[in-house]
Amino acid sequence: MIDNKKIKELRQIKGYKQSYVSLRTGIPQSTLSRFENGKLSPTIEELELIFSCLDVQLIINVDVKT
Repeated sequence: MIDNKKIKELRQIKGYKQSYVSLRTGIPQSTLSRFENGKLSPTIEELELIFSCLDVQLIINVDVKT
């Protein structure tokens, strides 16, 4: 599970505004805000878009329990 606060932290480190990330990813700014505030969880595809915009590598770790 992603810590949604990390999206905001990484965006701020880059000095990007939500509007810039929205423009680059095609994800509405209001949706980005909801991700960052923990009101909505992004899909893997949305995370890929956001992390690519932020020049951050997305690594997905899957834990399978049998």
